[in-house]
Amino acid sequence: MVWLGVCYEGITRPVIIENGTIDTNQYIADILPVALKDGKQMLGNEFIFQQDGATPHTAKETQQWC
Repeated sequence: MVWLGVCYEGITRPVIIENGTIDTNQYIADILPVALKDGKQMLGNEFIFQQDGATPHTAKETQQWC
């Protein structure tokens, strides 16, 4: 599985998820830092990061990180 962000300014670095699934801890450790760093580089500090209802996205720990 591959995660990446796409917007009108460009595309983030892809993150490869080897086993095809991801838990909350891996999402916070591997995905969110890339989303934040690349998002800021493309758009500055004012951007919206949109997630769907997947469990790693809606977990309390993820919401606190965001």
